[in-house]
Amino acid sequence: MQRFARRDVIRILGAAMALAPAGASARLGVEDDLAIFRDIIRAIGGTTYLPPVLSEACETEFARGFGTEAMFSLVDLARRRPDLGAMSKAASLRAGDQMRWIATFLFTGEVDGEVRYYDYCLGWQALTFATAPGLCGGPFGHWQEPER
Repeated sequence: MQRFARRDVIRILGAAMALAPAGASARLGVEDDLAIFRDIIRAIGGTTYLPPVLSEACETEFARGFGTEAMFSLVDLARRRPDLGAMSKAASLRAGDQMRWIATFLFTGEVDGEVRYYDYCLGWQALTFATAPGLCGGPFGHWQEPER
């Protein structure tokens, strides 16, 4: 039985993926790409800690709004320019808009003009003297309910 070196296996897998009909969805290192995308999110947020709900929501809403290929494009940009400042300078208009979308989402919780993740957003973590309105008196939006 012939033994394959690691490079041989990678070449064979690469050739098989090139012939596969679903090239974009069959990508080597997707887990690494997602880890890098999460690092990009944390870097744009300027914090090492993000509430897990906010981090997962940012990934999901970004993929829904821009597509998974946009995530991989930002990851490719980050691999070429690992510093956030250099990454911003080298970004295309589209990538710059996507990075601004991430920042807006993280600090406001806004998606498509609707504030969905308001109580988890980083804007409230940045304020030491306030919490999200309505969170101490009941669930978010409780003041809009008619009194009984």
